Amino acid sequence: MTAKIKKITMTAVVFAIMLVCVVCRDMPVQAASVPLEHFSAKYTLDNGFTYTVNWWNNADEQYKTFGITLPHQMEGKEVEIDFDSWGDAALDGQKLTHNQKIVLAAGEHTLTFGGFEYNLAVFYTSEIPTVYITTESGDMQAVYDDKGHKEPGYITIVNGNDFEYDGELDQIKGRGNSTWLLPKKPFNIKLADKTDLFGMGKSKSFSLLADYQDPTLIKNKLAIDFADAMGINFASKSQSVDLFIDGDYIGKYTLIERVEVDDNRVEIANLEDLNEEANPDIDIEECAVAGDTSKESGFNPGGYRYVEIPNNPQDITGGYLLEFELGDRYKNEVSGFVTEYGQPVVIKSPEFASKEQVEYIRGYYQEFEDAILSDDGYNSLGVHYSEYIDLQSFAKMYVFNEYVKNLDCGISSFYMYKDAGGKLVAGPVWDYDASLGTKQMRFDHDMADAKALWATDNRLVDEELKDKKTLYSIMCRHADFRAEANVQWEEVFAPYMETLFANADSLAEEIKNSAVADKYKWAENQSQLSAQQVADDYTANVAELKTFMTDRYGFLDGFFTSEARYIQYCANGGDGIMTEPYAYFKGEKATAKDNAFVNGEKTFHGWCTKPDGRGKIYNSGEEITVKNNNITLYALWEKPGAMDRIAGFFSTIFE
Repeated sequence: MTAKIKKITMTAVVFAIMLVCVVCRDMPVQAASVPLEHFSAKYTLDNGFTYTVNWWNNADEQYKTFGITLPHQMEGKEVEIDFDSWGDAALDGQKLTHNQKIVLAAGEHTLTFGGFEYNLAVFYTSEIPTVYITTESGDMQAVYDDKGHKEPGYITIVNGNDFEYDGELDQIKGRGNSTWLLPKKPFNIKLADKTDLFGMGKSKSFSLLADYQDPTLIKNKLAIDFADAMGINFASKSQSVDLFIDGDYIGKYTLIERVEVDDNRVEIANLEDLNEEANPDIDIEECAVAGDTSKESGFNPGGYRYVEIPNNPQDITGGYLLEFELGDRYKNEVSGFVTEYGQPVVIKSPEFASKEQVEYIRGYYQEFEDAILSDDGYNSLGVHYSEYIDLQSFAKMYVFNEYVKNLDCGISSFYMYKDAGGKLVAGPVWDYDASLGTKQMRFDHDMADAKALWATDNRLVDEELKDKKTLYSIMCRHADFRAEANVQWEEVFAPYMETLFANADSLAEEIKNSAVADKYKWAENQSQLSAQQVADDYTANVAELKTFMTDRYGFLDGFFTSEARYIQYCANGGDGIMTEPYAYFKGEKATAKDNAFVNGEKTFHGWCTKPDGRGKIYNSGEEITVKNNNITLYALWEKPGAMDRIAGFFSTIFE
């Protein structure tokens, strides 16, 4: 090719490139190929705190619908905006420039960029505190990938125009089991210094509950504050907050005290500290875990696991913080035991419990369990179940859980504690986002049904334990326990209901703006929603909650009453558990149940009001007229003789 031809060719190529550039200059950029990837607002609060918050998109794959959430202090004030460096931008037709200061009005806007339109929803939070976390790495991905990963950083908590806390954050990490699997994650945080946040008492450790399953975002705080007012010990104090991490708005959270043994928390003898004092030269956390550590350990009745600690404190009768757990989760815990009945119990404190400590608390609980499983409430030692527990606290906790209809009652996140030299006490309460009418099913039971019992007659979740009733279902076999529950309802719970309804209104109003921003951000169909629709839905969800609360009260007020009478089924030498959850009133008709007890190869011959067969005899399915007293039905394993039947006849006459 000659030089002349080369020159002509190069000229043509240059001309073609210039022509393409001229044509392309006036052509819009395709949104699918180069979407707007960055839009942020920088602001400075009156207290001098400066922060840059990014816009967010949760589910719209076409990058057409976005939101940005700003603190309530900045409503009506200028923020400094920034966006991708290429292309022209305009908001509602008004041209935008980089680092321009504008007022972003709440509501929906049209953002144009490079010739393409985007929907931008602007939200301002409610007048509640804001938690700002900046991680050391600048990225939470390591935490999302591994719940146990501890990410250090810096935390600022702004309350109005004041700093509630401003300092180093030792760590933020994931928390929860099933809740960790949800899109909006819960967290545990640990401050560098013990601090009294919002009057909760000085501590380093707090939790941030996501409340993702709760359409109102108030159930956890409403329920736990209710428990506190009812006198349930160590109910965690909490505060509604908005959470930002690394410039991203995460949502409305509940900042809450963690359930742990410590000052200002569960204030009992701290065996963890006492274990360290008894073993000053070793790292207890490095001691080997022993006992039943198999993968199936959560389903092995009588098994237990412990840590091989050389020395014990002088007194190992307390304090212990226990939690009921699923069998599948139990295997991941350090210390605990499975009762002879099959209930997995985790020792939350001391987490690293010695063999002697586990054997002590395991034995204590087992004696209690043996007593409640018996027909008369006494174990083989002749000790009544009430000698092992604070009966009032257990009755109070039962009534509370029945009213709020807690999905996990007696199953998981269910606590009790024992101080040194003391009895078992029910509490504290924890984890109530799936309560108060949650739209979930469990065992074909509709948890949103306000007029059906739950805590009184539910069972364990694991497939291997599905025939096992929960603790309160078992305790409700005993008339004296139900009598105490009635007292708690009539004297403590029922008089508080009007206040509870008022609290629901005030909590919902307090967080409404934040709740709407949260629900819009985490909506699966975000691009199909308007901010107003989300706000209307929130109002409707709060109204639905209050309807459930009202209906629940009406239903239970006829159940927890001193006028109620109960039926108890006794194995009378056999094995198994049968429960009758319903309350009856004088003159009502009940039906004798089919037998579910076993007694070797002996044959069941009906029910009798006396264990020796010399009372009124009923066959399964036979009608029972409820009179003045509770009814106890004993399984008969031998055919009643003539004298037994005669005695039963006269007992009926003089009943």
